[in-house]
Amino acid sequence: MQGPADFAPFAFAGNPYQQAPPAQNTLHGGGADPNAPELFRANVQIVHAEVLRVQELAKRAMDGVRNAYSPGRTPAQTDADLAALKQALEHLAALMRQSGVGGLPLLPNATAAPPSEDALLGLTTRTLAELYERHKRMQEGAHVVANRLGHHVPAQSQSQSTTSSQSQGHSQSQGRK
Repeated sequence: MQGPADFAPFAFAGNPYQQAPPAQNTLHGGGADPNAPELFRANVQIVHAEVLRVQELAKRAMDGVRNAYSPGRTPAQTDADLAALKQALEHLAALMRQSGVGGLPLLPNATAAPPSEDALLGLTTRTLAELYERHKRMQEGAHVVANRLGHHVPAQSQSQSTTSSQSQGHSQSQGRK
C-alpha cells in the first residue's frame, strides 16, 4: 500500500473522473474486495492524512502570500508552495474519487458532532428569513428605481381594484386616440 505522500501514477493522467482499472488500483489492495469495511477504513485514514497535508500546504501558501513583502521572503518560495498545494489538491481529488471516500462529508475534527435537528431547523429558518428580507429589499429598491424613471409601478400592497381601474383607464385612453 502506498503512503499518502506518494503520488499514484494514474493521478494526473487522462480523464480525472475516470477510475483506474482494478489492476492499477493501489487503494483497493489489488484483488481485495473494494467494499470491505477494513479497506474502507484504511482508505479513510489515507485520505485523512492527505487532507492534513493539504491543510499544511495551504497554511504555508497563505503565509507566503500574507508576508509577500516582508524582508527575507522570496516569491519563488511562495510560487513553489502554491504549485505544491495545487498538485496536492489534484491528488486528493483523485484519491477521494478512486477510493469512494469522496462521497462523505469532511468534519473539521474527529470530536465535532454533527448539528442536531433543532439546530439545523433554526439555521434553515434564519437563512430563509434573511433571504426573504434581502429579496424584499431588492423588490422595494426596484420599485423606487422604476418610479424614478417615470414608470408607474403599483405597490404590492395595493388592492386588485386599483390595478383593474388603471387597466380600464388605459383602455379608455387608447379609445380616445
